[in-house]
Amino acid sequence: MPSLRLGYYSQASVVLIQAISPLHVGMGRGLGVVDLPVQRDALGFPTIFASSLKGPLRATFDRLVGKKDCTNIIFGSGDGRDEDYYAGAFNPLDAKLLLLPVRSLIGVYTLTTSPIMLNNFMTYLEASTHAGVSEQSIKDLLEALRETIGEAKTLGKDEVLVSKEAKEKICLPINGKDTLILADEFPLSLRESPTVGELAKKLEPEEGWRLAVVHDDFMVNSLLERSLLRQTRAALETGTKKVKRGALWTEEDIPPQTILYTVFFYSDPRTKTDTCQELRSKSNATGVKELFENKILSNGHGYMIFGGHETVGRGVAKLRKVG
Repeated sequence: MPSLRLGYYSQASVVLIQAISPLHVGMGRGLGVVDLPVQRDALGFPTIFASSLKGPLRATFDRLVGKKDCTNIIFGSGDGRDEDYYAGAFNPLDAKLLLLPVRSLIGVYTLTTSPIMLNNFMTYLEASTHAGVSEQSIKDLLEALRETIGEAKTLGKDEVLVSKEAKEKICLPINGKDTLILADEFPLSLRESPTVGELAKKLEPEEGWRLAVVHDDFMVNSLLERSLLRQTRAALETGTKKVKRGALWTEEDIPPQTILYTVFFYSDPRTKTDTCQELRSKSNATGVKELFENKILSNGHGYMIFGGHETVGRGVAKLRKVG
């Protein structure tokens, strides 16, 4: 019997999801000023629920592998008959917000986060280490997160933690102080941090210098709502080109360059694998992980479309494996 480390799951992949185009993974009609809001977690942060990840991943995997039996083994039987029903060997966690692009007066934008967002990411990473993830790069990332979170807990609401490179590129001298102006109206005092620089290199090698850590309250109460995209749309009558009655609504999108994170867990198949040639030689969690990553995360990354409004340019995202 195989050794169980996290329930049935003995393998995992840590994955970053970067929005390439505006991303609308909705939750139906809203009761506020936005008719179609994006999905949010209990704290109000934009998220993508696991079910909204699994559906597109299953559809993409099915097209790439071209064998329904393999798809069913990994994602679970979908025909609903009791005698044929079984769970899949793949389990994604909800994708949570890690880095949010926020307008900056100098440098165009920052990739902004806060201690609670970093701490949530750290809990996901720690869970992945109990399901087979053992890469040194993940351990190094965990250490960098702990150091950054520890330093960020001392931040005031009018302060921001940045790397030395960021300070050189986005700093404004105002009244003798190094200042960063976010979302057009909030001046923050810069605090240079080597730990932020190290974390940035691990999270976003190319644009990591943009990383900025702010106070939790400032992120939730000020930056978050000002950085999401909101667009008013209308449906027109064919002949007159007038707005149809009742066909004016507002949609919410997660902006491009936003980075979320998730963990994909893998277990041994819950059914026989004789009909899937790709799993015959390695019919365990390792084989499931290798087959999934080979199709979805070839060379460590891949592209997907999540959510609605695909035909008007929404939902394109890049998946990047961490570690």
